[in-house]
Amino acid sequence: TDSIFIFPDERCELGWNQHVKLIRAMYREYQPHRRMGIKCPRDLEIDLSMSNYNRFFPTTKFIVGLRHPVLWFQSFYNFRVTNEFPMPPGEKLIGRCVRANQGVCTARANFSNHLQKIEPWRKVFVYHV
Repeated sequence: TDSIFIFPDERCELGWNQHVKLIRAMYREYQPHRRMGIKCPRDLEIDLSMSNYNRFFPTTKFIVGLRHPVLWFQSFYNFRVTNEFPMPPGEKLIGRCVRANQGVCTARANFSNHLQKIEPWRKVFVYHV
């Protein structure tokens, strides 16, 4: 909408301690009448991201889209295959991720592990994708 600006690409700098780069980009795009947002699906998984949200954006609200774990796995796997990542067969991706999995594994679909990292005082809006 006209009242919100969200970067068109994923901005995952908080998980890599690259917050200066993100804050500079936000400053360049700042408009006083618009709220700003970023999208990074990995942020809830990475402790450093959550720490940086607390440090630099303590009042930020989270909007979390949840997909059924099997559909999430299927979509992510197909995304990797379509983009020509070397992928093992799906049955080899059950359990924890290893480097050869390209970040695709069933353990990452246990969303409750990631949601519990959000502080109880932070506003969170969860919706089904």
